[in-house]
Amino acid sequence: MMTDFDTEIIARRFGLEPIPESVVRLTRLMASQNADLEAVAHVITQDSMLTARLLRLTQPAGKSEQPADGAAVEAALMRSGLGVVFLLAMGDLLMRALIKTFSIMLASQLRPVHPREVSPIREEHMVCEVNFRGKVTGKIQLRLTEETGRILATRMLGVPVESLTSSGEKDDAVTELINVVAGNFLSNLADAGLPCRLTVPTLYRTSQFTMRAIPRGVSERMVFRSPEATLFLDISLNPWND
Repeated sequence: MMTDFDTEIIARRFGLEPIPESVVRLTRLMASQNADLEAVAHVITQDSMLTARLLRLTQPAGKSEQPADGAAVEAALMRSGLGVVFLLAMGDLLMRALIKTFSIMLASQLRPVHPREVSPIREEHMVCEVNFRGKVTGKIQLRLTEETGRILATRMLGVPVESLTSSGEKDDAVTELINVVAGNFLSNLADAGLPCRLTVPTLYRTSQFTMRAIPRGVSERMVFRSPEATLFLDISLNPWND
């Protein structure tokens, strides 16, 4: 397991940014266990990204896009329950950790895109998986093609793409990259009042991926693009873990 000291070193080394105020306020509301729906809705409507994600996650199948206003946010929360708020907050912390880590370590500018805009990976590909347990129980899965993994590994190692011939070197580099993302995520969770423990990242390959949802949990799929890569990031969590 990563220790608090490990994650503090990682965050300091790579200059990772503090938690957004809107997400801090959300996690504090939820940690109190008697969160008021109106107060939660007010925080979400002050953040356009949180609002867009909430409406996308709770939009009924086949329905057109909803207006991004306070009434729509309150209706979405009433329809889905407050469990989705944990997903919004923790997904935001994870997303920012991924984007910042790629920017600092790889000089790669990731941007989030709507999952419907990207074709799924159909061939065998790499999956990096991390589990977490504490105030919230959950799972993170980052997926990327073999070619993307090779590009990321060569950037981390500082060698030409054609010189990377060992799959072990590629796997080690990608796993280390996820270690940094996970470390920042863990540190942010602690700062936000949702302390958790993370497992060591595991890497495997599959051609028939299915999101491993947590029992009684909620899930979100996020997709990120850079000029040279497309990454799929899934988070599934159960906020009612005892």
